[in-house]
Amino acid sequence: MSVQFSDKKLAEVKEIIARYPDGKQKSALLPVLHMAQEEFGGWLSSETMDYVASLLSIVKDSRMFRRLWLCADDAVG
Repeated sequence: MSVQFSDKKLAEVKEIIARYPDGKQKSALLPVLHMAQEEFGGWLSSETMDYVASLLSIVKDSRMFRRLWLCADDAVG
């Protein structure tokens, strides 16, 4: 399965991101993850989390990305 928001949902994501000041767009992480969870089957696969991270320009080597994965690991097991 390829994870990608519809054009309508992607526009909503951009609206959410625009709520935050320049340089703070990563603060949209939780609302966008909630949207993704609703959109893609009620849970967050690794592919979905990677997709959301890419939308918010969160690089895989960043502290924020590692925290995202740690929270996911705690939720699963």
